[in-house]
Amino acid sequence: MKRMIGAVLCVGIALGGIVSQAGAQEAKERFRIGGLLALSGPLGILGEDARKGMDLAIAERDGKLLGVPIDIEWADTESKPQVAVQKATQAMAGGAEFLVGSVGSGETLAIMKVSGAREVPLLVPLSTDPSITAANRNAFTFRTASSGETLAIVAAEYLKDLAPKKIYGVASDYGVARAGWDVVKNKLAGGSEFVGEDFPALGEKDYTVIINKILSSGADAAYIGLGGSDCIAFIKQAGEVGLLKTVRIVGPNLVDTTIAAGAGDASIGVASVIRYDVGLPADANKKFVEAFKAKYGQLPSQLAGDSYDGFKWWLEVVDATKSWDKNVWMKAFGAAKWDGSVLGHREMRACDSQSQHPSYVAEVVKGEGETPYAMKIVAEFAADRIATACP
Repeated sequence: MKRMIGAVLCVGIALGGIVSQAGAQEAKERFRIGGLLALSGPLGILGEDARKGMDLAIAERDGKLLGVPIDIEWADTESKPQVAVQKATQAMAGGAEFLVGSVGSGETLAIMKVSGAREVPLLVPLSTDPSITAANRNAFTFRTASSGETLAIVAAEYLKDLAPKKIYGVASDYGVARAGWDVVKNKLAGGSEFVGEDFPALGEKDYTVIINKILSSGADAAYIGLGGSDCIAFIKQAGEVGLLKTVRIVGPNLVDTTIAAGAGDASIGVASVIRYDVGLPADANKKFVEAFKAKYGQLPSQLAGDSYDGFKWWLEVVDATKSWDKNVWMKAFGAAKWDGSVLGHREMRACDSQSQHPSYVAEVVKGEGETPYAMKIVAEFAADRIATACP
């Protein structure tokens, strides 16, 4: 992975030329941003972390963009697509220059329809449904988060390295989670025996039946495609019966330091594809961790780090254009390359407005000092190894 000291922003185009061709719009008194996050409901724990990361990205700019104060209004989507649409519509009616959000892919896909129709740029630093930058993509949506397909590919590659004889799959009963399990089955076909699968509803509280089925199946590995508070419930209940003593648990975004703190010691040994971790070696990450601790008195979770990074990248590109023209911002971001990322390096792929960057697998371990749990990176996957085809 390429790493460089400092933040070097390369938008890949002559910005001055673009501004002169497009013409800078008249400057405004405030830069309005509509922030759309699940701050309650099953995904609320993730939305709170993401907001902290993005608030820090704004604070580091002294609260300004294009020379004027940033006015961001955070709206709770309640983990519900219909509420997300209402809040997005309200933000745009209030003059938002662009939108950022949300956590759940269903919310983001719903937001995309109204933001695309109104031609308001939307930044997606969290949601992972592959169709966001594929079948349902539009010219006004840019994603800095990894797609669910990419995360599932990483999980599958890691499971292949573990070479389990028997594997059990659990995925929440919605599109992106089910699709992730399909990716794993395709990748491991012929190498492992699939001994069962379950698709619990989002927000499920009782996983005891599923856990007992995993135990009785003889599986030596389980792919767990859950999110948010569902992860805490599953891991806690798995710990009560000692599932990890005989079964390796792996999943995409399954656990980070926030989820581990909620699940307790039962999370130790759980492996997860992560989009960010405090232990990443990039100089930009070390600075971010220090700043986050200073502002919030705690270490950042993976969604705090990933949302901070994607949002900061967008803000830097917009500021570098020195233009109020949204078309200039989108053209610049569509060709952006960035060595100031906490991941070390990012590139925006023009064919689908999807960020290309490395991914990692980490296991929960006992922490030291200020945090009871930490993530130990056990595998790294370069962007070109896990890249999906252009749609």
